[in-house]
Amino acid sequence: MRRCWYETVLLLIAIQLLSMDVSAYQFGAREDVAQWRAEPSTAHLCELHHPIPEYGEAVFSQRSGQALTFELNSFRPLTQAGSVEVSAVAPAWLHHIDGRHLGVITSQMGLQPIATTDTLAELVLDELQAGLFPLITHEGWTQPHPVEVVISAVHFKEAYAAFQTCIAQLLPGDFSDFEHSTVLFDTDKTDIKPQYQQRLNLIASYVLKDKSVQSVLLAGHTDSVWKSGYNTDLSRRRALAVKDYLLDKGLTDEQLQISFFGESKPQLANNTPANRQKNRRVVITLAKNNSNDKNTTIAPSDQQPDNSPSLRK
Repeated sequence: MRRCWYETVLLLIAIQLLSMDVSAYQFGAREDVAQWRAEPSTAHLCELHHPIPEYGEAVFSQRSGQALTFELNSFRPLTQAGSVEVSAVAPAWLHHIDGRHLGVITSQMGLQPIATTDTLAELVLDELQAGLFPLITHEGWTQPHPVEVVISAVHFKEAYAAFQTCIAQLLPGDFSDFEHSTVLFDTDKTDIKPQYQQRLNLIASYVLKDKSVQSVLLAGHTDSVWKSGYNTDLSRRRALAVKDYLLDKGLTDEQLQISFFGESKPQLANNTPANRQKNRRVVITLAKNNSNDKNTTIAPSDQQPDNSPSLRK
């Protein structure tokens, strides 16, 4: 299990940059066997794998709508948690570059001693992209032998390019993240506030990438400030405002269905300013099939609003 450091790492690492415990278990892929592979891309997950002989595997992964994750998986379970030192050292051919300390984290017990989604994962990836070798030191399986793992940058760039391509194609989240959304409006207004534009941008991006989404339902509502006929038309115009925004982001008219209810379906009683604010809304629902549920969609042609401003109270 224990590998001679001079056989596996001396040719790769500028030894003068390392201050390593001679009693440690040391692992790393030699230049002639080092490999990286990007797993086949999916709409929800991208993975980049680096086998580490006799130790296990280093894995970078990114899921839809989530941060980059770095994991170190071991063939042998770690029986106690402890401090983990993470640094980056230069291989012999980059001897002019100084090594760097990247951070300290806490290991976890089991077959996955290291798992981090904070900025450290990004730092480790950046060092590999620069051609440096991340060095990870964690508590050993038995004392007093810590474990030192070198992650090779040899053959990294080609697999990393495929990993980046996969990330660019990820959906911005899961269906459950976008299935239901709400856009709120000011009194008697139909303009979309900046804080909701970002959400609409994400919805448009998701729908354009997830071909299983067949329709986007836009239901307009108002509070009870004005008369019923005017509110019906106001809710229609709010739904149309959201529709026009999504059309501008690339969705098609066939994908977008509007309905409008005026004040007839309040979310809350219209008895306080805060409640009325929540009732002035367009509810956005993504559908993965063409439902005929009349409680879900109402065709605009079924509505006959009187849009005259004179109908206000």
